[in-house]
Amino acid sequence: QVGLAFITSQQSVVMKRPAVSLKLRLNNTDTKEVVASVGSVVQGNVTWTNNAPVDVNDVTIQIKLTGDALDRSRVTVSDGGFYRSADNTIVWDRNTSSALRSVAPGSSASVSFGISSISVAQALSNKSRNMQIGVEAGLSGTR
Repeated sequence: QVGLAFITSQQSVVMKRPAVSLKLRLNNTDTKEVVASVGSVVQGNVTWTNNAPVDVNDVTIQIKLTGDALDRSRVTVSDGGFYRSADNTIVWDRNTSSALRSVAPGSSASVSFGISSISVAQALSNKSRNMQIGVEAGLSGTR
C-alpha cells in the first residue's frame, strides 16, 4: 500500500470595490474592441457610481482619444463636457456639470460623447498603418 499525505492551507483574501466605479460603453456594447465603418460615428457612454460611504467631491471625468483614424473635427460631447483639442481629451468636471461637484454615496450618473473616424479618402492618403482610435476613460475626485 502507498500512503499519500494531503496538505491543506486556508488563506483569506479581502476584495474591495473601488470608491467610484467607472464603466465605458461604445456603441452600446461592453466589448473591448468595437469595429466601425470608415467615416461612421461611434457613440460613447460613461457611467460612474459612488461606492464609497461618503460624498465624492470635485469629480473629473476624462476620455483620452488616440490614433490616426480619429477625425478631430467631428468629436461631439454632451452633458456639459468639452473637447480639449490640444491633447485630444474630453473633459467633464465640476465647472461644466454641477452634478460632479458632489456625488452622494450610492448615486450613479452618465455622460456621453461621439467620435468619428476619418473619411475613406483621408484613410487612403494616410501613410500610417495604425488606423485605429483608442479611447481611455479615467476619473478623479476627493473624499
